Amino acid sequence: MTKTRVRAWFAAVAIGVLGGLAVTTLPAHASTNAGTVFTTSEAGWQAHGNGWNFRYLQDTVTLPDVTSNTFKTAIPGGYGASLRLGNGTQIADVGISTTPASGVYNAAFALEFSNITYSCLNGSSPAMQAGDTVTMTLFYDYTHGVLSYGVLDRTNSTQFTGTCSDPGQLFPTAQVVAGFSVNDWQAATNVHAPSGNHRLVMFTNTVVTSRTGIRSSIGTGSGHWPTEKIAMSSDGTPTGTLLASVPFAWGSFAVSPDNVVRDGRNFSVWMPSSP
Repeated sequence: MTKTRVRAWFAAVAIGVLGGLAVTTLPAHASTNAGTVFTTSEAGWQAHGNGWNFRYLQDTVTLPDVTSNTFKTAIPGGYGASLRLGNGTQIADVGISTTPASGVYNAAFALEFSNITYSCLNGSSPAMQAGDTVTMTLFYDYTHGVLSYGVLDRTNSTQFTGTCSDPGQLFPTAQVVAGFSVNDWQAATNVHAPSGNHRLVMFTNTVVTSRTGIRSSIGTGSGHWPTEKIAMSSDGTPTGTLLASVPFAWGSFAVSPDNVVRDGRNFSVWMPSSP
């Protein structure tokens, strides 16, 4: 595949994933602290635990402009906003990404395995622009073992869709994140804490559905399954340099509407220089 891309996610066949760390099994560079999972590659929210399995994720994002000098310094390699269903051996990841040098977004999907291999790679999406409002969806049909994914650009009425056969799975982790690594199982590199506090991306109208059809959300107040904040630090621990977080986890720079999670549906990922 020779398609020019904007570091859109899957670092294979010129696609490259800007995902995050698989926190289902909490590898060495991730730790937990008071309801927050710290990683070296992502920030957002996850639903996980108490025997729940998930089949559906949905979220809407208005694509931010990240071409400023602040983001050119903080995330020169770019970032991706994604939905993920995961277990201890694989992650289904759909989302949209860009780099500060480009500013153009492309959607992509991959089924990523813990041995750093891929299946169902697809990065052939139409280009999408900063300011566009996009809705991302990810669904696993437990009966037929098929993943279906989509990214709909509501501004330009263009879409990116596809399916992936993956029979016999359970997905106990559902995540909505901004990710900065080249693979969902590896740490990010070349990410820097900016001077000051800067909102990177806002996730809205998040929907999560369990395997049995119970529908709720992913943040505080979802009311069904356990949820955790995900923050990114330099070493994946609470004592490392904070690189990205959800603002109400820290409080000192939260402003409306970021300081309130409306029934767990809306939240923003920020890049602060300090909590």
